[in-house]
Amino acid sequence: NRMVADSKRGFRLSVGLNGHSLHEDRPNTDYYQQYRFLASAYVHKPLYHWGALRAESRIAELAEKSSSESYGELFNTLSDRIRSDYLSLILSTYGMELAQRSLELAKSNAEGMAERLRLGLVTELSLSEAKTAVLQQRINLAELERKLNQSKLIFRDDTGFDGNLSLSMTNRFIEFSENHVFAQNLPLATGIISSIGLETIGRAIEMENNRIVIAESGLRPKFNVVGGFYQDRVDLHDSTSSIERNNVIVGVEANWSVFDSSSSRGQKRSALARKRRYEMQLDRETRRLRMEVKNLRDHLITLGRIIESSRQLVDAAEDRFEKSQIEFDRNRITPEVFFTYRLALDQSRLSLLASVANYLNVRSQYVHLLGANSK
Repeated sequence: NRMVADSKRGFRLSVGLNGHSLHEDRPNTDYYQQYRFLASAYVHKPLYHWGALRAESRIAELAEKSSSESYGELFNTLSDRIRSDYLSLILSTYGMELAQRSLELAKSNAEGMAERLRLGLVTELSLSEAKTAVLQQRINLAELERKLNQSKLIFRDDTGFDGNLSLSMTNRFIEFSENHVFAQNLPLATGIISSIGLETIGRAIEMENNRIVIAESGLRPKFNVVGGFYQDRVDLHDSTSSIERNNVIVGVEANWSVFDSSSSRGQKRSALARKRRYEMQLDRETRRLRMEVKNLRDHLITLGRIIESSRQLVDAAEDRFEKSQIEFDRNRITPEVFFTYRLALDQSRLSLLASVANYLNVRSQYVHLLGANSK
């Protein structure tokens, strides 16, 4: 579209070749027949159109920028989604690791419970509960593995990645979640908020300004530079013979549309109305984005507090599990209660990592709106 708009301001060259059979039957002369070939070439170049042609080129250029930025926005959105999905895969992998540890612990406890039953220290019901815990952990592990494999398939389809999918960053992510200081030194919204929506609306306003220029030029004279070469045939003065001529013309032409049934006025009014609508939309969108930036910043601060509380919850869950291990070894609590503490510990660890992943996703949105570096 931009190429088409720019071409209207450039040169236009056309060539032609005319061939025909001429038959002449003039009074007092012999009948005459001849084959003739006439050539022509014309050049046309707009000279002055009151800025209308430049306005069309500018509209096409703005549309091209909007298309390019829309592509870039889609690419960034896809990148953010893929990163979020990858973090989810890491969380699922870690959940499987925790479930595998719980299964091994359940098996060990079931074996210990069988030995205690042989010594007469526990009842058959306690051994049955221990075996039930093993079966339940196997079921949980199988379900987690199914969901992880399904997520991997979706991830491969979204990314087009056919190689070996490495999820070996679990330990690094755990260390990051446990030691990183969150919600500090966040960039402030002191500058201009960056948004593909705001930029698109701004370009739409500029497009309407250019359409107003085009409409205003509708009933004004247009000037073009013209040039040409053509061949023709004219009769001589005695009217008994003719001669072929080669003609060259160079000049300026003026075209003036005097009346167009209010078409230009209607186009201008329509462009002014759309411009006003876009200006109001730009004002509303700016206020909305500033509010969104503030909400995202408050959300990040809240998530930082949640992460800190989740760390304390993990510490408390670890302490409770260690004490429950002692109580279980002394046969003071049932296997069901013991595994409740174990599952609570696993859940607290997963919740911590999920909070960190959520924080990273929200922070990516925040810095994207500010136009800052999202790394």
